[in-house]
Amino acid sequence: MVTRRKTKRSVSKASVAPRASMSAASCSTMGSCWDNHALAYALAAIMAAKVLVVSVLGFMGYAQGWVTMLSSYLMSYSSTLLGTVAGMAEAALYGLVCGFVLSWFYNRFSA
Repeated sequence: MVTRRKTKRSVSKASVAPRASMSAASCSTMGSCWDNHALAYALAAIMAAKVLVVSVLGFMGYAQGWVTMLSSYLMSYSSTLLGTVAGMAEAALYGLVCGFVLSWFYNRFSA
């Protein structure tokens, strides 16, 4: 009688799907991880929308204090159409970077 030995099936590294932007070493199995890209895109969209809303209110004559504040901390913002688009792009870039860095720090130091 011939007996067959059971062998382990080897899985090639090419067939294993790559992980997302979160590494297993930085997140415990019981803890939660933040998705780096999702938070970055969400903050970018929120900051760009904030600039658009304040600009529209500024065009209508309201929220002049907010328009002044935006023009003081966004270098490319002005209360024109082109300035609003440039300010939205700059605010989205700031939100993208801040969201990615914030989620990276959270995932790195949460235990």
